[in-house]
Amino acid sequence: MENLLDKIFKAYDIRGIVGTGFDEETARDIGKGLAYTVFKHQSPIVISKDARSHSEKLTNALIQGLNNAGCSTIEIGLASTPMNYWANIFFKAAGSVQVTASHNGPEYNGFKVSRENTLPVGYDGGLKEVLDFIKAKRLNSSTYYSQFTKEASNKGNNKIVENSLHEYMNFMQGFISPIETKFSNTDSATEDNWPNKKLKLVVDCGNGMAGHFMPLFEQLNPNLKIIPLYWELDGNFPNHPPDPTKEVNLQSLKNRVLEEKADFGVAFDGDADRCVFIDENGVFISGDLIIALFAEYFSSKKVGEKILYDLRSSAIVSEFITEINGIPIPCRVGHSYMKKMLREEKAIFGGELSGHYYFADCFNTDSALRALIQLINILRNNNKKLSELIQKFRKYFSSNEVNFKVFNSQKIMIEIEEKFSTECVEKNHLDGLSMRFQNWWFNLRQSNTEPLLRLTLESSTKEITETQFHNMSELIQTISTLNEKAS
Repeated sequence: MENLLDKIFKAYDIRGIVGTGFDEETARDIGKGLAYTVFKHQSPIVISKDARSHSEKLTNALIQGLNNAGCSTIEIGLASTPMNYWANIFFKAAGSVQVTASHNGPEYNGFKVSRENTLPVGYDGGLKEVLDFIKAKRLNSSTYYSQFTKEASNKGNNKIVENSLHEYMNFMQGFISPIETKFSNTDSATEDNWPNKKLKLVVDCGNGMAGHFMPLFEQLNPNLKIIPLYWELDGNFPNHPPDPTKEVNLQSLKNRVLEEKADFGVAFDGDADRCVFIDENGVFISGDLIIALFAEYFSSKKVGEKILYDLRSSAIVSEFITEINGIPIPCRVGHSYMKKMLREEKAIFGGELSGHYYFADCFNTDSALRALIQLINILRNNNKKLSELIQKFRKYFSSNEVNFKVFNSQKIMIEIEEKFSTECVEKNHLDGLSMRFQNWWFNLRQSNTEPLLRLTLESSTKEITETQFHNMSELIQTISTLNEKAS
């Protein structure tokens, strides 16, 4: 049982298959553990949930654990994860928990935990203590658990708050900007296409939590023509898995954009903290190119803004941000690192290849709706199509991130670093191993949870990328095989 318990505590959240080491008893213990170790009996704690079939039972058990340990809670019902962050601030909470398994399938569920002011709680920042607490409780360990055996003298209470969605959407509407002709080149504008053009977009909610707010967003923005796709809340995700970063899950969206002759399409993940975009031609736009596009907007407002970018991003991102007098700052992969650095650097915006986009004006958190609004603002204030705006960033050729199942990943990274150390012009260990050469670069990093190495490689030509990726793949597999034979 303890091994199963270990498996649900991840680097950034708590997540697992319901009924396999994760049930109502575990949720109750997690609530109690959070109250003692992370929230330290401070109140209130905002609780919200997604639409999975087991979310309500797990929510009730979590609240019971928190209340029994002295933390009062505010239950706001169905919400996206970004709405949970908003509620954390809106209710001046001591913390918040979103019950969700994000982009995982219907058999999964979990908890995303934040402290006061939406500070994320990961494994090294509090979740390990919760895990230790639960283990000690179940083993009745006097060495660790004795400090927690005294029940809270006053149990907390749960307050149910309804209709928070309208308050949240009123807040989000504040990011819709008016037409700003100064942002764009007006030379080729016409009455037909700009700035009076009514944008048409296809929105794929994937039966996830974006379907909770999109009907109200559509109602609040009659100047947009929004084509709905899978807006019905259904935690079984009957149309496609709730992970839009896999292009196989975007086929319906691509087809609909072409059928409707829409200006663009957007697909949300299960808890609506991530999204991906496709252009008017049905072409997928990688997250790093969206980072560059958004950076251009923010840099047009104020020179010298700091922009964070996923270190796996195309070289064009840092080059372009520098060109427009912004300050590019590479960041480790993972939302806890991005949120922490956004605050520390006082950056205005940051993004990841995975479709997480972080905004200082959204409490330094990721918000897919905020990203959608940002793209709407850009297109409404520009006389070019989305494909035309993105084209200037398609300068290099990337392999995208590819996983390799290996033996002794750490030793492989050491050997590869030694092999290339003399010919590389720059290297760092910000996240794994990054090495840069005259006309190509790669990042190699270990998975947090699996025996995998993740390789991203980019160069100035398609041929170089294909050749170097082939060589790197063979090298990784050869070293792995030799390591296994030598063990």
